[in-house]
Amino acid sequence: MRLDFRQIIVWPLLIRGAVSSLHMNGVTGAFAKTVHIVRSKGIREAVRRIQQSLRLHARLLEVAPTQKNNLTYIESHNEYLSILGPRAKPRPARFPNVVIISDTTLEQCHRYRIENKIAFLRGLGVRATFVHAEDIPNAINAIQFSSAVIFYRLSMNDAFMNYCSEAARLGVPTLYDIDDPMFDRDIIIANANVSAIDPHTREALLRDSSATRDAMVRCDFMLASTPALAEIMCLASGGKPAFVWRNVADKEALELGDEIYCANPEQQSSAVRIGYFSGSLAHEADFDVAAPAIARFMKEREDVNLLLFGHVNERSLFDDLGGRITNAAVADYSDYINAIAGCDFVVVPLVDNEFNRCKSIVRYIDAALVRVPVIASRVGDYAALVRNGETGWLVSEEEWLTALEQARDDASERQQMGLRARAFVESEYAVGSYRPDLGASLNKALLGYSCAPSRH
Repeated sequence: MRLDFRQIIVWPLLIRGAVSSLHMNGVTGAFAKTVHIVRSKGIREAVRRIQQSLRLHARLLEVAPTQKNNLTYIESHNEYLSILGPRAKPRPARFPNVVIISDTTLEQCHRYRIENKIAFLRGLGVRATFVHAEDIPNAINAIQFSSAVIFYRLSMNDAFMNYCSEAARLGVPTLYDIDDPMFDRDIIIANANVSAIDPHTREALLRDSSATRDAMVRCDFMLASTPALAEIMCLASGGKPAFVWRNVADKEALELGDEIYCANPEQQSSAVRIGYFSGSLAHEADFDVAAPAIARFMKEREDVNLLLFGHVNERSLFDDLGGRITNAAVADYSDYINAIAGCDFVVVPLVDNEFNRCKSIVRYIDAALVRVPVIASRVGDYAALVRNGETGWLVSEEEWLTALEQARDDASERQQMGLRARAFVESEYAVGSYRPDLGASLNKALLGYSCAPSRH
């Protein structure tokens, strides 16, 4: 192709336009598209298209990144793509680059499902970043250079649909991650804990369940925190592959646990403190599983106190024990772990239903950080992972009183149980020791290679 002087002077504009399109089209696609237009349509048409894309690109950059539900950006982005035309299938990413797109509504969930994934991936040499779901420009930009996109706990809306469409256009696999079955209306209704929530919030949960399911089934793969949840996700999506990526302790949490444990000398008092920790309003029915046994036990043993941490409603069966019950509000993660460290043992009662069988053992992990033993209901992953009598106590509903007496009476066993729980978490369920089994194709997208199946 021969160029005269007039054609040569427009090349800086073409290059500028090609560079601007990197924001949406990637390095290879941007320059390939520019060269293709010049060869097939001529420089004049190329200049016209580049000028259009520059104007649209300027409009995209004017949009505030934190503006909620930014439909202006989405509309401009789609118009931008219509001018550029379809992109050729990109080459496989040379280096894995994973982006996680979510919000930050649930702080503890953010830690377990987002920060810990990023730490795990970076530990294997993978580039991994988080972008807030409402930061549409940066989310779209991050997808351009990713080898996989993980959406955590998002519902279907215009922005989500646009993210999925952009990933599909670029040939980037999408994964939907969640840690409870909030996409299944029937399971939510059957969960006795939901009845304790105010009607407005309950209706919102039920209403959002369909939007959550729509978002989930739109993705190529699914990630669950437990095998039971993975099975339900697979059924709900019509058989799409669902993989288990468990909640585990990260390095920072382990170090925080060590710091708090070393700073708290062994209690010299003969009094024993039981701890119950509730991170949300949806645990009232769970607490009722153990509350009668705890109340009876405290009335029989005057040296037993109870810490109720978080969202717990008052109960008449504790009316005579007010002076021995402490209520503490939900605080930051450090205060939460400190509160656990002040207990002799922690109780995790659970109603045996489909919702709770999907739960992970995060409350067990949190207690193990500071070597505090746990008595838990024999439900779901607690029954599957905790070794009864070795790394914790597992009980049926009628066994709570016996377990409380055993934990109260044997201080040496409590201490040893806490130490074994900590060692168990470090060896099996910490970022440095746990590797999810995601199958060859998904491991290739996330890690850049197919790794051997893990033990978990």
